[in-house]
Amino acid sequence: MKKTSLFLFLLCISLISTGAWSAKGKMKAARQITEEDQALVQCIKEKGITMYGTSWCPHCKEQKAEFGNLFSELSYVDCEENPKACREKKVTGYPTWLTPEGKEIQPGSIKEIAVDAGCNLSKIKEASMKNKMQMEESKPNNMILDKSDKIEQ
Repeated sequence: MKKTSLFLFLLCISLISTGAWSAKGKMKAARQITEEDQALVQCIKEKGITMYGTSWCPHCKEQKAEFGNLFSELSYVDCEENPKACREKKVTGYPTWLTPEGKEIQPGSIKEIAVDAGCNLSKIKEASMKNKMQMEESKPNNMILDKSDKIEQ
């Protein structure tokens, strides 16, 4: 009896020390969201793509993490809170991404979902670069003086 108790105690200590019983598990560092990501999410939103999932689904949590704070801009149905909507769309697994026509899109990165949704990546990349250049040009540059500027002392 003592050996069994000791074994269980050591097993518990081992599990706790390795993080196996950690409530949150290992957290990934937040992914840096780019302007291109923002444009891709805008396209996904415009295409009417919806993610169906649940709060307890680990793959749903991964998808939400992939989108970071941009996830709140997308259409999302929690199948625990709205099971009728999920039954109507014949959602059988989580996460499920669907077009308004009911075509399923495989979970993945923002870019992969955007491609499957029919977003034009070259146009998005071009617009993102153009926007970035415009932002750079609009930044004030106090270090450059032209000939008409006077330096007061």
